[in-house]
Amino acid sequence: MSQPRFDESLWFEHTNGTRLHPWWRHATKRGRTAFWVSDGSNLIEDADPIESIEDLIREVFDRGRSVWLRSKQTPAITGLYRLGEQAIRRWGATAVVKPLVEVAIRQAGSATHNISPGSMRDEPRMSAATLAAMLTTDMAKLGATEREALVRQRVGQSLFRDALLDLWDGKCAVSGLDVPELLRASHAKPWAECASDAERLDPFNGLLLAPHLDALFDRGYVTFDKRGKAIWSAAMPEEACAALGLAGPTFVLRWIDPRHVSYLDYHRAHIFRGTSRRA
Repeated sequence: MSQPRFDESLWFEHTNGTRLHPWWRHATKRGRTAFWVSDGSNLIEDADPIESIEDLIREVFDRGRSVWLRSKQTPAITGLYRLGEQAIRRWGATAVVKPLVEVAIRQAGSATHNISPGSMRDEPRMSAATLAAMLTTDMAKLGATEREALVRQRVGQSLFRDALLDLWDGKCAVSGLDVPELLRASHAKPWAECASDAERLDPFNGLLLAPHLDALFDRGYVTFDKRGKAIWSAAMPEEACAALGLAGPTFVLRWIDPRHVSYLDYHRAHIFRGTSRRA
């Protein structure tokens, strides 16, 4: 067996006060050295190697694994760490790793809400450091191709918005709101459903809308017919329309081009929420 290595960024306190660390062992069947975990009775030698502390934390909290531990000072003290809510709370970690453990505890449903002295509100469920750790973890799950696709979509959405601002003279397609910073570029046929970049970036595949109208259109609570007249979903209560200031005059697009029609047809067929009621 190769000389074991320890990760001192994470530890457990033995009942005798000894600090135990996760350690790497050589898996003969896999021919690789990595963290060893257990399902509580048997070593999982045939599983994919766990080579980072982030993956180890996910294995323990998300999949209920146990982890092999060892003391650097007293090598004879080894064994499996058994899970349990109180035991989970005895995890020790460095400042860098602690947010990852905090995320795992919260996702496992064992977080508590502490109220600061004199405060009338609960502390935020997740600190800024925790959210930053979650972002790092989630991004690490994405392959290079997925990350590239996300960047490509972000750039494409920006180009699409610029094209709509130009097409609609910087005004909302319905209300005429002319504060460009508040306007949203809303696809009729969603980005992921388009067959080509030409479709995704076609300025007629969408509308420039005020934020509340963008949310309604994007989620299928409102759509438009070939004449540009609004059709409301029955899933959108009239009381909600009134609360948003949408009750009263009929809603209609300020103008509509024949090139909008096929995209709006798609929106009515695939995005719009079921039974309709006209404005």
